[in-house]
Amino acid sequence: SIVLGGDLPRRSYLIQMDAKMARPWERDTAKFKHPELNAWVEEHRGELLAALLTMARAWVIANRPNGCKEVIGGFEDWVFVVGGILKFSGIDGFLGNLSKLYEDLDTTNDEWQSFFDAWYSEHGEHEMFASDIVTDIENPYSAIGKNATTEISQKIKFRAPGNAKVLSKILRKRLNVIYPNGLKLEQTEDKHKKTKQWKVVLAKNKTF
Repeated sequence: SIVLGGDLPRRSYLIQMDAKMARPWERDTAKFKHPELNAWVEEHRGELLAALLTMARAWVIANRPNGCKEVIGGFEDWVFVVGGILKFSGIDGFLGNLSKLYEDLDTTNDEWQSFFDAWYSEHGEHEMFASDIVTDIENPYSAIGKNATTEISQKIKFRAPGNAKVLSKILRKRLNVIYPNGLKLEQTEDKHKKTKQWKVVLAKNKTF
């Protein structure tokens, strides 16, 4: 199975192909409508492009009606154009499985949510040095340690020098991400020690 994390789910589109057999790669391709699909597409390239352009032109002539209610930040134009053309052509359901993609494939999101939930339960919104969080991670009795993500468990070695720097590098990728439980990670700076500190806060614009 595919596992996506970070920003990849937002850049992905989930499809499902059911060959109704255990080993689809062993099918007799001679029974396919187009056994040599790549060659067929190249041969009929002009017809395929003409059909696509006809769909797009019909949508434009109809004054570009909106066909998709889903919102993906950063990809608004793509959603509007592709969703509109498909809907106007009678093809429904574009991005209809978006929530399923996020819930089923973004397993790392759940891990980080649990980790920050344990962090918030242990320390509230107190500012923490990375070394202090490493101490919690190395403690088998700490909720933070028990909820360490796969990435943290793989990269943080027990009492290894440089663990604080490794953790800081990992945490930077999670800065200001608001999780479904309303928590997010922020970074501050100790002006006296000139050292970065971290804290988990309850975001004002919760997503639940």
